[in-house]
Amino acid sequence: MKVIEPLLLRAKGLRVWSDDESGASAWEIVYPEGTFFLMISPEVFRGFSGEGQLLRTLATPPPEATIAKVRAALKWQSQVDTEQLAKDIGASGSEVKAALGILGTRGLAGYDAINEHYFHRELPFDLAKVEEMQPRLGNARKLIEAGKVRRVDGASDPAKFEVDGTGTVHLVTLSDDGDSCTCPWFSKYLGQRGACKHVLAATLLMQDEESGSEDL
Repeated sequence: MKVIEPLLLRAKGLRVWSDDESGASAWEIVYPEGTFFLMISPEVFRGFSGEGQLLRTLATPPPEATIAKVRAALKWQSQVDTEQLAKDIGASGSEVKAALGILGTRGLAGYDAINEHYFHRELPFDLAKVEEMQPRLGNARKLIEAGKVRRVDGASDPAKFEVDGTGTVHLVTLSDDGDSCTCPWFSKYLGQRGACKHVLAATLLMQDEESGSEDL
């Protein structure tokens, strides 16, 4: 908090939000023109991916070509019009929003949580280390590499997967109505901190299966 203390000297107001369940808080310093917005996680390791809410997008990103087109269209806008941008580059609105989320993790876009829109800004991130900062996603990939994830036969709507855990097998359900897992981590947070590694692993495997079907 000492980081923002000098910024308060010229401020005309301060707004604070907090979430009792997750422990996250948001601090908005209001100036005559513009604001400074800071979100804080209760532990350092939790903060980089927006409390885990972007992990699903990182696991199933839009085409890299779409991400590149969105990045090329960013010209320091204070508010990105996602609908217009989607029309300009010939992509869907959901793909553009996902691409902006990806660019956000790379330090190339920001999100205004007050007005609910993206804006262009660039932070000095080491892009090579972005995925290293997402241990859950890395652990999900390791589960697949170890052959510990498999689809339940006959389960397609919703899709169900078995994921080997430590001395047990977790059941993952992927559905448009919401994903779920029988692991203790999911039971504790119920998706509030994003997907668990088992849900991410199942999502990655299903994406690989669908990509293989399209190739055929």
